Amino acid sequence: NIALWSDVEDVFPDTKYFLLLRDPIKRGASHYQFHVNNDDYTKQFGFKHFSWEKWVQWETHHNHQVKMLSPNVDVDEAIRLLESKNVFIGLMENFDESLVMMKKLFYPELNIAYRRENTANENNLAKKLLADPKSRQQIKEMYAKEFPLYDYVKNEIYAKYKEEYGPTLAEEVAQFQSHGRNQI
Repeated sequence: NIALWSDVEDVFPDTKYFLLLRDPIKRGASHYQFHVNNDDYTKQFGFKHFSWEKWVQWETHHNHQVKMLSPNVDVDEAIRLLESKNVFIGLMENFDESLVMMKKLFYPELNIAYRRENTANENNLAKKLLADPKSRQQIKEMYAKEFPLYDYVKNEIYAKYKEEYGPTLAEEVAQFQSHGRNQI
């Protein structure tokens, strides 16, 4: 991950940024699921993974998406940086649609074919967290600064992309899904 507020474009002037935001609640539950499935802290702490209660208290994971966009974890600053650096911002919930729009509107030369990786073999724990009102509220609190950012991107920036793309978007996404997604 390269933080948007880094100075990478000073070293590489032709840097093009693109990012995909995810619904904060789904992302929070999924991040913990990934942690339980993949992390092993036995050497450092004597246990494989953090309990949900400890995870919630671990500030490092709070407002993660905003932290990547603002050194001060400030939503308004994150939005200013997004707009000033001509960043393409897609939505994970609309992954294929985001890729198709990114290619046409920002990076026509980009090959957007992909293979899925880093997907959970199972997501029962994430589903359990999302179904439980207490853990759902904890996720909301952990990612409180992400909601205004996500809403702004979804309702302003992403909506503008869809309008710019035009009426063929759904058709071209369907073509990509049936013919081009795995053409690497």
